Amino acid sequence: MKRLPSIPVVVIVASLLSGLCGTAVAAPRRSHKAAPEPQAAAAVPGPTPEAKEAARAAYGRGQAAFSAGNFDEAASAFEAAYKAVPNPIVLLSISESRAKLGQIDLAIAALQKYLEVRADAPDRADVEGKLQALSATPAQLSVTSEPSGAELDMDGVPTQKKTPVQLAIAPGAHELHAMLHGRQSETQSVTVSPGDKQELHFKLAALAPVEAPAVAAATTSETTQAAPLSDIEPAPEPASSARPMTAIWVTGGIGAAALVTGTVLGFLAVKEHSNFETHPTTATADRGERYALFADVGFGVGVMAIATAAVLYLTSSDAPSEAQSHGRQPVQHAHLQLVPALSPSSASATARLQF
Repeated sequence: MKRLPSIPVVVIVASLLSGLCGTAVAAPRRSHKAAPEPQAAAAVPGPTPEAKEAARAAYGRGQAAFSAGNFDEAASAFEAAYKAVPNPIVLLSISESRAKLGQIDLAIAALQKYLEVRADAPDRADVEGKLQALSATPAQLSVTSEPSGAELDMDGVPTQKKTPVQLAIAPGAHELHAMLHGRQSETQSVTVSPGDKQELHFKLAALAPVEAPAVAAATTSETTQAAPLSDIEPAPEPASSARPMTAIWVTGGIGAAALVTGTVLGFLAVKEHSNFETHPTTATADRGERYALFADVGFGVGVMAIATAAVLYLTSSDAPSEAQSHGRQPVQHAHLQLVPALSPSSASATARLQF
């Protein structure tokens, strides 16, 4: 609304007097032109009652459809309400409906628009959290191959899955590598958006058969004539170790262990004998006899094993014989068999050595 220029009080009084007296009094002229008053900005017309009623009805339909699980119908109704009256609050309902439908890109767009048109939104932190969660929604990638059964690597890491397969992958760019035995491997790149659904197909070509090298034909009769069997010498067999070192070490180890065991048991038998002389009891006597019996067995087995190891060492030649070097006679090894014998009052062991 324009402001009226201020009129001096003198002029007003003069005008009143001139009107009463019937004479005209001229108002003094301004010595300079007044600065033009700034024009007020035109007011943006608000929504009409009809638009408000249409938005209210559409939003009600959207709420009813959302409660009934008809998210597609709910999203369309909410969008109609926003179109009639662009209330930013309606964008939140649009985003939630699109998210229920799996249309993550449309849900993200609605939230971004909400933050854009409502810069002072009191729930900005909550909306930004929902926006971040939607942006991390995995995409669904359906991977097939011809033939099927191909192993897949994604971004250089084995997926431990074979085609056909449905993969849930993070939004962004990825590289998939398909491999199948007897087929050429193939690599493809794919870029997916949050909640996106895409398909990827590999066509693995068969590998070319490997051809054997051609054999050159003989040019002379000497090359085609077979050599007589008498001129062919058998290939020398690799010389084996003349001494059965494994048997010697094992037998010696058994002998040493048996001697140590017999010694320990002998000390225990002596100790029990000493205890029996001090405190003669049946239990002490029995323990002493058992220790003495097992000590005898240990000593017997140890002596036999040590003797067998010595015999094996002494009877083994330092080098393979001439017959062995030509592969005409197999190398013979000695075999040891220990047969222990126990009785209530004695113990013994019999050693059998076979060459």
